[in-house]
Amino acid sequence: MVASTKNTIRLQAKLEDIVRLEDFILSLDEIPAEERNKVMLISSEIFENIVLHSKVVPEGIRFRVHADKKVTLLFVFHSPNFEMFVANFARRKPYFDECLNRYRGLGLRICYSLSESLHYRVTSRYTAVLIRI
Repeated sequence: MVASTKNTIRLQAKLEDIVRLEDFILSLDEIPAEERNKVMLISSEIFENIVLHSKVVPEGIRFRVHADKKVTLLFVFHSPNFEMFVANFARRKPYFDECLNRYRGLGLRICYSLSESLHYRVTSRYTAVLIRI
């Protein structure tokens, strides 16, 4: 069901797996203590957006952390519609959704502010989200 190595984990595209993602991050000693909260917040937000705004194929989401001089996070998955979400995000500003009684679009803005860089790559075979902190 779930494959993982020291710094890689495969997650299902279900919100319940956010707990597994957070536990995995907390288990990694190579993430510097001063970066851990950033990693946790950014990873949780990106994972939630993937789950809520894309159609992920059954293979799920592969998440990898690399911590050397900088911490790098990588989400790899296949989705036929995530490119639309990224395009819409770039055009929209945060706004208050009266139906949900909450702001929309703030989480990713925070991720951009907390990271050194955040890039998306969409191909016919995979979608990748690469974050450098």
